[in-house]
Amino acid sequence: MNEKTSSQLVESISKGFFRISLVITFGIVLGGVFLAYTSEPWLTATYRFPILSKTPIKVDKCNENDANEYESYKYKTPKGRYVSVTLCLEKMPIERDGSVKYVLPYKSDGKVFWYVDVYLSKYGSDLSSQYLKSVIDSFKFPEKDGAEIDNSYWRGKLDKVWEYVQGTALCLLIWAIFYVVVRFIWRGFTNRD
Repeated sequence: MNEKTSSQLVESISKGFFRISLVITFGIVLGGVFLAYTSEPWLTATYRFPILSKTPIKVDKCNENDANEYESYKYKTPKGRYVSVTLCLEKMPIERDGSVKYVLPYKSDGKVFWYVDVYLSKYGSDLSSQYLKSVIDSFKFPEKDGAEIDNSYWRGKLDKVWEYVQGTALCLLIWAIFYVVVRFIWRGFTNRD
């Protein structure tokens, strides 16, 4: 291979690498725009049922000792957006064998509470399962809360878009660093300073 052919080959490889890097850069930007455009915010609501009550209270999250039942995408806002709802049931502390244990009461006569261990309630005790089912079935997603979620939708959408913009910028930065390093090494091998 003569000097001129070798130089042309090196030049062709350099130009090809540059063109490929442009295609990859365009793909990263296009992918980021597509993901940002199609992203949807995760709409959630959490409600807590006090002991033996079927009237829920809207809360930010369940308490650590609450029993919870996760109902994904069962409820819709007035504008038809799906909401992931978590229902929490307040547990009652009892002292047993010198330690405090939290149980799920399902019935009371005002003085005495009937309860089951929370673990049983999740894995099949008939009484607690019936109680949980009755509480969950009695829950109606409040239209007022749905309207609030609809009003906060665009703020959530913009937050999601901002996440994808940041992710795209980070990908571009990593790609640019990779490109500069490879280009620097390539120029060193081909004696093109």
